[in-house]
Amino acid sequence: MNEKHSFMKIMKDLVDSLRFHKHNQTQVSNDYYLYDRSRFMSMYYDMNRDLETYHTDIETLSTLIVQLHKYGHIIHIDDDGKDIRTHKVIEEKKHTNKHIKELKNGFNKVSKKI
Repeated sequence: MNEKHSFMKIMKDLVDSLRFHKHNQTQVSNDYYLYDRSRFMSMYYDMNRDLETYHTDIETLSTLIVQLHKYGHIIHIDDDGKDIRTHKVIEEKKHTNKHIKELKNGFNKVSKKI
């Protein structure tokens, strides 16, 4: 069941998640975040699983902010695999085990329920 969260809780959880991603950027390859998050979610999110969408959405917001920071824009690709903003082909890697594991395990839980 999806519950509504206060603006302050969302912001706190987003900041906590961004702290994780700031550290994570030093641990992963430079192109780790170079993928279309929306397309990724459409392809791999399992609607039949009872995952809490709140944490998935916080993870998505964090990823989009990291992309804005690292690449200067949010990555969106067209049907030909080209970034719609730069028109360059994005060679998306096959999703890593970590990406897929995050989806299967409900992503990085950044906060406890209050």
